[in-house]
Amino acid sequence: MRDLKIIWKIMLPAGLLTLVTMLIVLLSLHAISSISRLASSALDENARRVFLANQAAFHINSTTTDDRNQIHAWTTQMEADAEKQFQINLDKGRSALASLYALESDNSRKALIDETRKQLLQFEKIDKEAFKLTRQGQPTEAYALINGDAYRAYKAAMAHLSKLVKLEENDIAIARKQIDAQGHRIFWVVVIAAISGFLIGLAAVWFSTQQILRQLGGEPAYAAHIATQVAAGDLSVKVIVQPKDHSSLLFAMSQMVEKLNHIVIELRTAASISALSSAEVSSAALALCQNTTENANNIEESSASIDTLSVNINQNTQNAHITDGMAQQSSLDARNGCESVQQTVLAMRKIAKEIKIIDDIAYQTNLLALNAAIEAARAGINGKSFAVVAGEVRRLAERSQTAAQEIGELSGSSVQLAESAGMLLNKIEPSIRKTADLVQEIAASSFEQSHELEQINHNIDQLSQLLQTNAAASEQLSATAEQLSEQAQQVQTMLVFFKTNKS
Repeated sequence: MRDLKIIWKIMLPAGLLTLVTMLIVLLSLHAISSISRLASSALDENARRVFLANQAAFHINSTTTDDRNQIHAWTTQMEADAEKQFQINLDKGRSALASLYALESDNSRKALIDETRKQLLQFEKIDKEAFKLTRQGQPTEAYALINGDAYRAYKAAMAHLSKLVKLEENDIAIARKQIDAQGHRIFWVVVIAAISGFLIGLAAVWFSTQQILRQLGGEPAYAAHIATQVAAGDLSVKVIVQPKDHSSLLFAMSQMVEKLNHIVIELRTAASISALSSAEVSSAALALCQNTTENANNIEESSASIDTLSVNINQNTQNAHITDGMAQQSSLDARNGCESVQQTVLAMRKIAKEIKIIDDIAYQTNLLALNAAIEAARAGINGKSFAVVAGEVRRLAERSQTAAQEIGELSGSSVQLAESAGMLLNKIEPSIRKTADLVQEIAASSFEQSHELEQINHNIDQLSQLLQTNAAASEQLSATAEQLSEQAQQVQTMLVFFKTNKS
């Protein structure tokens, strides 16, 4: 109960009271339902049995009119109609008795119904004999039977039914008395339950109120007054708590006021010390910032000189690489040229051999053309055209032979020139290779110098950045110190709001 929120402490008694009210309502509804069931079972069934008994009596009573109508009928048709109506009313009476017998659970009342049936059977038998006498033309004898034995049987049956109706009506009266008694008992139960619920709800409200006051530690107005003073900054207020109270709201507020007193006093002291320390830190940060800025300027000048030297060495390295590339290319070109010349000499020699073959072919073609001309001359007029073709072939062969000889002479001179060029290229190639090796050594040395200067320049740049970062940090530290001093002054100004025991 102590750990519950105040809303639940207020709602629980109300909920309990509501629950008790609902129980009373449910009890009342249950009582009403039980009374309704009792009335339904008692009155409805009894009323049904009374209705069936009266219905049977009505139809049986109607038969007494029907049998007299049969005797006093003027025509045969009227006699037949009267007998028919007599049988209908008699059957309806028996049907009502059968339904009543089915509803009855008391053996004595079932015996009354059986006696009624017997008397009704005797009444039917006598009336039918009277109807027979009437049809035979003896109405006086028939009338005597109806008023005699038949009437006595009828009166006996009606007496049994009347007794049965009185019994059922007596049951209804008893059921009504039981319902009245039950209603009276339920009334007092509901009254007692309502009074008990009211007392329980009142006890729950009192208990909940005591719990709330115990948790507050006093009146809510006093707690609100203390909270208002603390909110106004008055920490010198004295909170009065009950003896042995270590868990209420007022006890917690008294502890809070004492701790706030202690905290505010310490904050004032700390704010004063922070303001002094901030001023010292700001002065030191400004001096450090000035020294760092001077060192950064000197390092920037040195870095600029090294950058210039690095650019020159990089340029030399690039030129050495270009020269090395040219020397390498020249050596490769000389080697390729020598090989090309050698291949050219071989090709020229092969061409000379092929030209010799062409010269031989031209010679053989010339001989064949000569033989063809001779054979054409022998043929006479028929070989004249062939002789012309043979002459043309001979001239072509002679021209081919002359051209092959000229090409052979040119190939021979070209071979000599190519051999001379190859010898010259073989002499130049070692010098070019030596020059390329020297240029490579110069380029490697320049590259190492450039790499070392880049490393030195990178270190100087890092040192410069570190000095710039230190300078910026010094400036930031100085600005932070100034802000800390201002905030310490603001804290001191804000702490003036609180009124402590040592103010």
